[in-house]
Parts: sequence; C-alpha cells; structure tokens
Amino acid sequence: MKLNSLAYKSPKNPYWVEEKPDIAAPHPFETTYFTPKELGDGAFQSIQIRKGIALILLDQKPHHDLILEMVGSPELIKLNFTLSGQIKAKPAKANKYFIISSGERNVSVIQAKMHVELSKDQHTVATCVSIENSVIHSLTEGDEPLIPGNLSGMVKAYFNEAYKKPNPIHPSMSFILHQIHNCPYNGALKHIYLESKVLELLVLCIGQVSLSKRSGPAKRHQDIDKIHYAKEILINHMDDPPSLLELSRLVGLNDFKLKKGFREVLGTTVFGYLREKRMEKAHMLLKRGNTSVTEVTFEVGYQNPGYFAAEFKKQFGIYPSSLLNN
Repeated sequence: MKLNSLAYKSPKNPYWVEEKPDIAAPHPFETTYFTPKELGDGAFQSIQIRKGIALILLDQKPHHDLILEMVGSPELIKLNFTLSGQIKAKPAKANKYFIISSGERNVSVIQAKMHVELSKDQHTVATCVSIENSVIHSLTEGDEPLIPGNLSGMVKAYFNEAYKKPNPIHPSMSFILHQIHNCPYNGALKHIYLESKVLELLVLCIGQVSLSKRSGPAKRHQDIDKIHYAKEILINHMDDPPSLLELSRLVGLNDFKLKKGFREVLGTTVFGYLREKRMEKAHMLLKRGNTSVTEVTFEVGYQNPGYFAAEFKKQFGIYPSSLLNN
C-alpha cells in the first residue's frame, strides 16, 4: 500500500483539509505528512518496504480532536500496533469504529478510504504494516508456495484473525517497534533496516499462533490473571522490584509456573519483561528532555549509569545522552 492522500478535519475546521506530502528525496519510497501547526504536532509517514508491503508510522499530538481521512490501496490486510495513546479507525462509509489502545495490536482488513480518530492532547504513537492479499497468496498457496504446508496453516490462521479483539503487544514485538520508530539510519540503509525489522515483526506475529496452539486450553484463566497481576507489580515497582520468589508469593504461583506463564502469555522472561518496561519508561522520560540521564537511571531502577547506558543502546541503538541532546 502506498498512501495516496491524507486529509484532516476537526471541530475547529469541520471541512476536510488535504495535507500536501513532503517526499523525502532522493528516496521516493518514503512520504511524510506533517500535521498542520494549527491542529497539532507530529507526522505521518508512509514507507514502501517492498512490493505489496508498506509501513505506516504515526506520531501525533493534536491540539483538537482530529479525524484523519486516509486514501490508499483497497482490500489490504493491516497489522496495527499502538505504542501509546489510542487509535479509533473505520472504513469511511462504516458507522462502527474498532479501537486499539496503548499496548495493543490487532489484524484488520482495510478499505481504500479509512477514517482515523485522534483525541485532543493525547500523544499517539502507532505502527501499521499493510500487506496486499497477493503477497499472502504467494507465500501460502499456488503450485510452489514459499512456505511449506505446516507453516502455511499458521500464516493463514494469523491473517484470518481480522477484526478480532486486540491482543497485547509482546515485549519482543515492542522491542522491534521501538527500533522501527528510532531507526538510526537514513536513505538506502534506512530502507534496508526497516525492511528487516518489518519481516522480523511478521515472523513474531505469525509465531504467536503456534505458541497459542501449543499452550492449548490447559492454561487456566486464573493463572493468566495472575501473570497479568505479576506484570502490573513489576511495572509499578520497577525502581525496586521484588525478587522472583517474592513475586511468586505475591501472586500465588510457584516460580516455575510464573516463569513458564510469562513466556507463554507475554513471550519473554520475567526480568526480560521488566527490562523492556524500564527501557520504555526511560525512553519516554529522556524524550521529554526535562531530566538528566543519571536521574532517569535511578528512576527506572538502575544503580549504575554506565550499565544503564549500555542497556539503552542495546535496546534502541543509541546512547541515552544522544536522545536527550536531540
């Protein structure tokens, strides 16, 4: 999908205003739409990854409630990821919106013209990967499919989840999404880097189908609730988190079930999840620019600024001081 046009409408201006794109020369695979200053801050990028696969990056903080009208290729499968804020979207002629809140993802089928609602003074960061049906067909069907039969079933199962209830973004996916939004390269290298990350993200999404099938009905809802409770404890106490045994006791699961549950439900280890959330909070604090690297180090639970800086670079590809300076 290549985004053909983008228009804005708000209570301040109830008429559609089309935004003229800024095409990043000399690489026409990327088109950037900047939010009109009177409506808010942010940008909307459309990046052609390869034939049949496109990436859309949204980073918006509107001053008014906004409706975006996106016109592009019809009948695409779209993978939606909301990192912060909330996305409300629907086909232009439909009445009902589907909602993807912060930390959620879903699969949807999009039409040629879509409406997206953004709320006033809410910083919304989202990633969308659009895939043409011909790409999915070439991977899974025909005389010589690129994906063998057993994996082909997983791919079809994933893309058949259209319009189902959103799922949480797994930390492993969140890691890649942050890398996409903080790409350290420009020009041709940026294109290669983003293509590799989009393909990696697709592998993780499709792999979740296999994981859920292996987990089966044996996972009780009560245990899953305890995993989410443990997750909230880690988020709320990341500056001084409990040990693994203490966390097990707090949520009422033994440490084996806790570790296994984190891998099955969240796709990572207990402290892998904690590290991911620490990095996300650190990135948010540094991006605001009103605090020092040392202050952020201690606020997210690290005692050594040097070790924190190394972990941050491992996660985002840049040192925390670079983000602060920018």
